[in-house]
Amino acid sequence: MGNNAFWGIKVPCRQPGVWFKVGLFILLFIISAGVRLPNISTSLSDPYDTPTALVLVVLDVWSADGALKNKFLPRVTYPGQTNRYVLSSGVRLMNKEGIGYYTSSPPFSLILAYLVHRVLNMDATVVSMRLLNLVLGLIAALFFYEMMLLVLPTSEYRRKISLIGTVLFIFAAPHLWYFSQLYSWHIVWEYCWIATLYFVFRILSFEGKAGNIRRSLFYLGLANFLAVYSDFQGVLASLVIMSYACFVLGERPVAKGIFYSCCISTIAALIITIVQYSSISGFSGLIDALEHIAFFRSSLAAGTNFWLIVAYHYVSAYALLLLYVISLLLLIMLPKENRGRVYFDSKEKGFLYLTLLPVLIQHGLFLSWCAIHPSSILRAGVFICGSIVVLSNVFRRTPAGWELRNWEKILKNALIIVVLAYSVWQYYEKYGHAVQPGGFAVLGEEIRRKARNDEIVFMAPGRRVWMPLVYYSKRNIQGVSSDADAISWMITRNLHKGVVFHVNGDLIVEKISRVVADVKE
Repeated sequence: MGNNAFWGIKVPCRQPGVWFKVGLFILLFIISAGVRLPNISTSLSDPYDTPTALVLVVLDVWSADGALKNKFLPRVTYPGQTNRYVLSSGVRLMNKEGIGYYTSSPPFSLILAYLVHRVLNMDATVVSMRLLNLVLGLIAALFFYEMMLLVLPTSEYRRKISLIGTVLFIFAAPHLWYFSQLYSWHIVWEYCWIATLYFVFRILSFEGKAGNIRRSLFYLGLANFLAVYSDFQGVLASLVIMSYACFVLGERPVAKGIFYSCCISTIAALIITIVQYSSISGFSGLIDALEHIAFFRSSLAAGTNFWLIVAYHYVSAYALLLLYVISLLLLIMLPKENRGRVYFDSKEKGFLYLTLLPVLIQHGLFLSWCAIHPSSILRAGVFICGSIVVLSNVFRRTPAGWELRNWEKILKNALIIVVLAYSVWQYYEKYGHAVQPGGFAVLGEEIRRKARNDEIVFMAPGRRVWMPLVYYSKRNIQGVSSDADAISWMITRNLHKGVVFHVNGDLIVEKISRVVADVKE
């Protein structure tokens, strides 16, 4: 970043190069936004939009009741007595007043979305959440690019190779989808994690004044704090960074600052989260809920074929990019003149360690969650695209590396274009097919119109209550098997009136029953 050149082109001062870089990323953003445009305004559906719907429900509640009044807790129970005690989607912990909260992850992603919308003086909508995700994804891509510049040893190809890797990072099919459509805690965590890694390599690369290092250590701690405050699994990534800092401490004394910065920020984020969530139903209640969530997500709850499911997620999402990585490895390792003479720079090794190990730990500890959620492979995208950058640079340094002739350059560029074109095609083919498109919005509006404020809302027959439906109906909905089951449910909670929506598999209401329980009001 202190270099007055971009792609090897010298400029008279730093500022023109900076603006050229900003303009280039804005152009990439516009192109990627154009690719995603047909899906930006689509209504929430299954199976991809549940986390976004959950965030929107919490923002609805905060907008109605006040975020400070709710202590910035992720409350998923709408205001009103008839929404209480309902165990619809997203409820992980319920207090004695029957108000449910989502406690599977810390609340920073929710707080960020809330503050952005408050600053802009607008209500959160499906479109605004996706646009926010787009902007955050662009910022993350810029951090990724700057990080790769720090990782690679100085060379005339460094900027070009880093830019190619960044373009692949932006336009990879799962990134096109999830970094726009899905606003959630683990997506925001990834953005913060990329920024955290950038500051790690910035500090390790810095040779200047101690004051600048202290400032970078502060930014590192802030980025890591926000990462851990976004997702509990951020703790694992932070521990990996701390272990790496210990490993390089001998040759880079500044790594001690990296260790303490990550350690302090991680502990601070955990303490704040525990204090917040313990206020719901006590510390013991929080621990019980977290234990249940951890077991459900862990490898202990995984089936014997779950590794194959995770492998399928990778192949279906990153097929050509993985082939790209394998091809580069073969080009580097197979030629005889390269054997024993191939080396990775220390920061290149560090990048591979810091981006691969958290992914392996996540899959090892939380295999069930990774298999159930295809988006779990996203955090490997940093490693995959970064590996292409690192291996391309390593190949340039090998004895068997060569200066590309014109036709070879054309072939290489054509390959990159094919990869990008395939990613865009895959984006539409794999991710662009919603289950019940528009169905939740229509059904939710019908429930809003026909359910009275003094009635508990039920849905039969025992159907799963989807979070997008909760958002569109603005009501918490309890799944039951029958009218009798709804009455029994109300009796055990001393509630009086309810309405049962009998919904078929096409999300069409076949019958509406109003039920009354014989209880003391």
